[in-house]
Amino acid sequence: MSGLKLLKSIEKALTENHYDCAIHEASDELPFEALVVLLGVDRLGRELSAQISVWEQQSAEGLNAPKEDDSIYHLKIFLPLGVEIKEGSYNDLTSILCFVNNNLEIGSFGLNEFESSLYFKYTLMCRQDQIDSQLIIGILGMILFYIDTQFPSIAAIGEGKESYLSFLKRLSDLWKEVEQK
Repeated sequence: MSGLKLLKSIEKALTENHYDCAIHEASDELPFEALVVLLGVDRLGRELSAQISVWEQQSAEGLNAPKEDDSIYHLKIFLPLGVEIKEGSYNDLTSILCFVNNNLEIGSFGLNEFESSLYFKYTLMCRQDQIDSQLIIGILGMILFYIDTQFPSIAAIGEGKESYLSFLKRLSDLWKEVEQK
């Protein structure tokens, strides 16, 4: 069984649940097969899409390779988050990414310094015949929740509109307000 077969089964399940998605062949823009899922517009007015890709786990040297029908796959969900990062904001940006990621239950926000871009990434290990479409839908929902609740602060710092220290002060003031109620 192949990773493409797994992508097709995920595509079918997502389409049945009214997601707009399609498998894209490897290209110069995306150098591997991926299921691209359109997720709508976020609070910042940006169009979001997830790239779901699958790789078969390779056995380490000296370990018994799994039978073909027993293969384990890496299922990666990757969401590029289009924000123009201001030069000079990288220290504050890495600080908030560590702060936010430490509090997330699944996945993580990340920074690609070479492309000056932000993203969200989640990886799941699975067997081809054991992937649950409702699990994928739940993961996408959780990722969208994180983007909706956490990413506006990350974006503001990346764009140079706020510093990490002002973010912490705002958070501290919010906690004080909550404690008083």
